[in-house]
Amino acid sequence: MRPSAPRDPADAPAVLLSTETFRVEALPVTDPTTDHTTDAVALVGELDLEHADAMLEVLLARVDARPARLDIVLDRLEFIDSFGISRLIMTQQAATAVGVELVLRGARPTTRRVLVVSGLITFLNVIDDR
Repeated sequence: MRPSAPRDPADAPAVLLSTETFRVEALPVTDPTTDHTTDAVALVGELDLEHADAMLEVLLARVDARPARLDIVLDRLEFIDSFGISRLIMTQQAATAVGVELVLRGARPTTRRVLVVSGLITFLNVIDDR
């Protein structure tokens, strides 16, 4: 069950948060077996102190909608610092509290390395599907 990349400009994802260096996009989920119970967002650009709290608000709103699963796609995330990591942990905790499965997908090697070194690779349910 992978979120799909837009093929037509008219199918471009909805932008939920946008700054000069960071963006959160809603992604369509194309697996018909999901029964509309999976939500997906992409983190794009540089996730740091400047953007971490705004991203957290967006992700918590998605968790509050209570999909069965929330996929966070990281294949276009270029940088993440400790503030971004801590907000992903907060999102995981909120998701767990309300029974939402949180899945991080497509982490680039540098992002994956940060998650491995921090010991969060399994806690944050990172799936290597790149």
